[in-house]
Amino acid sequence: MSGQVIASWGWAIYDTAHFAANKLLPYAPLITPCVAIVVGGIAFYSIHVTRTIARRRATIDFFLKTEADSSIVKLFQAFDDHVEAVSKQINGGKALKEVVKSDEYKTVHACLNIHELIAVGIANKVFDEKVAYHYWSGALVGHCKDASKIIDFSRTDPDDLSA
Repeated sequence: MSGQVIASWGWAIYDTAHFAANKLLPYAPLITPCVAIVVGGIAFYSIHVTRTIARRRATIDFFLKTEADSSIVKLFQAFDDHVEAVSKQINGGKALKEVVKSDEYKTVHACLNIHELIAVGIANKVFDEKVAYHYWSGALVGHCKDASKIIDFSRTDPDDLSA
């Protein structure tokens, strides 16, 4: 009896597959491109997700390296005091060529260059904008505001290529 049940199930499956094939066969030229479009969409989404993860990792790696490098940490710790010292030099009437030679100016310049590197990384989509904003925006905005007078002063140099 079990052999008859298996045989009847086999014929039922065969009949169902045959019926489906006869009904779907005329639509095969349409089904193939639809499947290809769905698979292509999945592939593009996968590339997008992979790229987003890579940007976030690059951003976190950069910030981790800046926090782990003791010389960079010392630069940023000295930033506020050096901004004050450079501002005093500017207010004292020193020429740009004199100010640029000071160690305080070099510290401020190095910190601002790191901020610029982050901005370039975001603009060129190497760094993830959200991760960079949440981690670094407070320091970046504060440092740029504190050093705005120095930035404007350094732009008065006709030989300065960054203006």
